[in-house]
Amino acid sequence: MLKELVATYKIHSRWDLDKLDLNLGDVYQWFIKYDILHVQRKKGSIWEEHLATWTQHVDLENPEELKLDGATIAQRIEGQDYEFV
Repeated sequence: MLKELVATYKIHSRWDLDKLDLNLGDVYQWFIKYDILHVQRKKGSIWEEHLATWTQHVDLENPEELKLDGATIAQRIEGQDYEFV
């Protein structure tokens, strides 16, 4: 029987909404895809695209979580090694 091992990595991105003069509660709709913030300020208006103002370097050396056949087998504790479940 084949088994599937999945490694999950964590990344953080930020957008300075003040610099963008943007309040997400006041816009018609918004979403993030491929680390780009897409915003439609009013219904029918042109979509704006905003790159993140800061993106954390992706640490591909240490996955945050390991799953085997859908079940979590290990999780990384911040600043420590893995804790196997």
